Amino acid sequence: MKNTNAAHHQNTYWLLMMVGAVGLTLATVIGVARLAADAGRGAGEEAYARIELIWPNYNDMPQADRALIAGLAFDCRLDSSAMTAAAVVGCLESAVGKDEPHLPNGVTADAARQRLGELIEAAGARGN
Repeated sequence: MKNTNAAHHQNTYWLLMMVGAVGLTLATVIGVARLAADAGRGAGEEAYARIELIWPNYNDMPQADRALIAGLAFDCRLDSSAMTAAAVVGCLESAVGKDEPHLPNGVTADAARQRLGELIEAAGARGN
């Protein structure tokens, strides 16, 4: 009976260790996911602040223009560029010049370059 009781305690011990390890792993994954979400939210806020230097009415712009700007901002990591209009323009233009920029569906690189130029000109941001 003693051996059975000892084996039961050992099995219970290992079961508790496994449950604890799974719980710790799950807590770590959730913690990392929250940190990543917070970092992503922060990067988005930083990029948005820079976009508003050029287009303070960004939220009122047509969805297609917002999608173009957002994709290019992602490509050039606008959130980490300098907080100046010239840096924003340079960043977005560098992204649209890449081999495979993030563009809205159906938008060609040539059309994106042209539209970005028009948006920059309309905002009076060229050469700032």
